[in-house]
Amino acid sequence: MKTIWGPIIAACILLLAACGKDHNNAPAVPPPAAVTLLATGGTGSAGAGGLGGYVYVDSYGYVKVLKSGTVDASFVISAITPSLGTNPYVISGGTTTLEVVSDTTSTISGLYMKPSDQYLYLGDGDGDTTNDQAVTGLTVNAGATLVLVDQGYWGGYGTVWLANDLVVNGTITSTAPSIYLEANVIDVESGGNITTSATADGSPGGDIYLGNGNNVTKTIINRGTIEAKGLGTGSGGYTYFEADDLVANYGTIDTSGGKSDTGSGGSGGEFDVYVDYGNFYSSGTVRTNGGEGGNGYSGGGAGTV
Repeated sequence: MKTIWGPIIAACILLLAACGKDHNNAPAVPPPAAVTLLATGGTGSAGAGGLGGYVYVDSYGYVKVLKSGTVDASFVISAITPSLGTNPYVISGGTTTLEVVSDTTSTISGLYMKPSDQYLYLGDGDGDTTNDQAVTGLTVNAGATLVLVDQGYWGGYGTVWLANDLVVNGTITSTAPSIYLEANVIDVESGGNITTSATADGSPGGDIYLGNGNNVTKTIINRGTIEAKGLGTGSGGYTYFEADDLVANYGTIDTSGGKSDTGSGGSGGEFDVYVDYGNFYSSGTVRTNGGEGGNGYSGGGAGTV
């Protein structure tokens, strides 16, 4: 597991990594309304507050940690014109739950997946899936939801690889516990959401991998929300970004543990970023907080970054 940011860090962050409070003390200081990186332990109720997380930075270039002064927040990425390739697909609205098709004589028409294959395919309904073409680029429009499934490429993951770009204005989630995405550019716009957050009380969030060192993903941009939160006593999921050239976060990345009324707060999940040749920049929020514990229970420990 890689836990490195680098090779060169271009970050605009305000770091808060502290222990939580119990209810017998003053409440924890709320997050500032500014650029934040939060790894705060959860609040306990007649129990200990959770331990704060830690942040590890490793770079072949320069890293500056300033006691005072201001940071340069002028870094701006130009508007991206998506490159969707020769066989693009748009999910325009509603909920699309992918189907895994193993029958090569299927007459399926539309978007589907093949067993143990990381690509999406467009069925033409001709009764021969061996000639169906892989989707090169994908757009999930605002108001649309794409539900991935575990097709067996990575066990427990809804996996999609694209040769070109992925643009998310809607929601991507999965019936599998976790999500793994590769694309030339992964662009989550302001209304976009990639989520493996728990939906059942006491359950953990799933993992999210955006890129994984396969020389496929060059750029990851998040202006929306990427979350793997626990619910109740559930811990936050593990979230990992790896791109060749650039990772930029203008939105929210949240791997926090759940808040519980009947037990200890969930632990925050870990968030790792690795940039193989370029820069990491964040002017948004990264949150790996531990959850608040119920009456008489401890708060959850924060995750690490």
